[in-house]
Amino acid sequence: MKTQSTIRPEQFTINDLGKNREVKLCYNIEQTSNEEGDIIFVYDMELHTVSRDVNSISALVNLRYSPDDEIALLNKGITDSADTKYVAYRDYVLEIKNFIKGIE
Repeated sequence: MKTQSTIRPEQFTINDLGKNREVKLCYNIEQTSNEEGDIIFVYDMELHTVSRDVNSISALVNLRYSPDDEIALLNKGITDSADTKYVAYRDYVLEIKNFIKGIE
């Protein structure tokens, strides 16, 4: 979903909702200005509510990649670890892991 804000969004966000968690991914973040000259950020956002039992890394990966896409990329990486789509997937997972380490 395309969204805009006057505050630069974090790429990943996890909010505690009691028995559930809200996981959010913001990407394609572009800085622009409106007619009044105010700085605004326009970006794509994926947002899901998941059970607290769901692994945070998996929940954030699934905001961008379906389980079927993830399996296909892993299989592609087995045969060609330099494939650009596989490398992008691995980089994304690494970003998530670093984010999770930073909030634990």
